[in-house]
Amino acid sequence: MRALARRHEVSPFASSTQFWAVILVSAGWVIANINVGVLYIFAISSLGVYGVIMAGWASNSKYPFLAAMRSAAQMVSYEVSIGFVIITVLLCVGSLNLTAIVEAQNTSWGLIGWYWLRLLPKVAMASACPAAHTWGCAAKRLAAAANARASPA
Repeated sequence: MRALARRHEVSPFASSTQFWAVILVSAGWVIANINVGVLYIFAISSLGVYGVIMAGWASNSKYPFLAAMRSAAQMVSYEVSIGFVIITVLLCVGSLNLTAIVEAQNTSWGLIGWYWLRLLPKVAMASACPAAHTWGCAAKRLAAAANARASPA
């Protein structure tokens, strides 16, 4: 049990520093330029969940262990949602290599390049709000007309 108590302190730190091996710091300066860099980051970052579970189990008490399980479930659920967001980037680039992802952002095409992605929610809201306002006003007018017919004058 003593070895497990020491391992849960090292596990999150080790997993948080290992993913820096594939992060591109500057042009051509990366420790490991592997073709599955995104999958490597997901695999290494998910190891932090084990550190939380081991910390709860090493406490040798029921309630900290339950809290650790709850925290681990939250970490996994956030990893799933982040994975869905990263899929959008991977579809735009077509590669799992982090160097290729960074180079794909260096475009001079303007709105045809990556810059339209951050504008997409704004465009969707700008086009949805007037339509919702129009339908809302029409529904209010229909309801007012129905109430006027239903009420005796």
